[in-house]
Amino acid sequence: MAVQVNYFNCGGVAISICIWHAVADASTLATFVNCWAAISRDPNNVIDEVVFDCTTLFPPQDLSSFSLHSFVKEDVLAALRDEVGNGPSLDRPSRFIAVSTLILTAMMTVARENEAMQINAATIAVDLRRRLKPPVPKQSIGNIFQVTIARWPESESKELSYNGLAGKLHESIRMMNDDFIRKIHAGGGYFKLLKRAGEEARKGSNLTIYTKDGEGIEAWIGLSEEDMVKFEQDPGILTYASFSASI
Repeated sequence: MAVQVNYFNCGGVAISICIWHAVADASTLATFVNCWAAISRDPNNVIDEVVFDCTTLFPPQDLSSFSLHSFVKEDVLAALRDEVGNGPSLDRPSRFIAVSTLILTAMMTVARENEAMQINAATIAVDLRRRLKPPVPKQSIGNIFQVTIARWPESESKELSYNGLAGKLHESIRMMNDDFIRKIHAGGGYFKLLKRAGEEARKGSNLTIYTKDGEGIEAWIGLSEEDMVKFEQDPGILTYASFSASI
């Protein structure tokens, strides 16, 4: 858990709190904040009925390992974008697509060694604010995003180049225009899309990418410990990624 105290020139103070979801849920976080506030108001305040150990109800499980790969240099990202964009499918990929392509390619290589699992789809959360007409303000609060799915035949997975995969990711995002968004929500099709996305997600691994302007990109990759070792030895990952130890 991380807590940050912010002091403003006007004299105001704001406290922000972040918790790892694998440890606790939103209700737990709210309970923590309420108890913290109560104790701050009165140090003698007794907090009752707080259960700190729920392992008897939900025994600990063997979780997948996580590795943080930090793409910290802009020149490395530029070289990666050049390599991913070298082909007929996509000329100049975005930073997000370039890094996603690199990581997905490595994941697909690992998956091919596991006969029971193949990766032939990727789900992508797309911010809809700038894609609607008129655009929704950037500061709009809410879950204003939609999941899109990039697919390719399993038969193509082995031969799919960086550029070919990047093209499929780009096309799945590009289709999220105003007409498509309004049509799929009006017809209830988005809920069917979410169902398919959930089915695909249960079959594969997970990946979350964060942009760090001016510094590069960070990506959280969830794989089993055995697959993570193979992933970290992928030639593309070794070339472009610098990463911390798995946690």
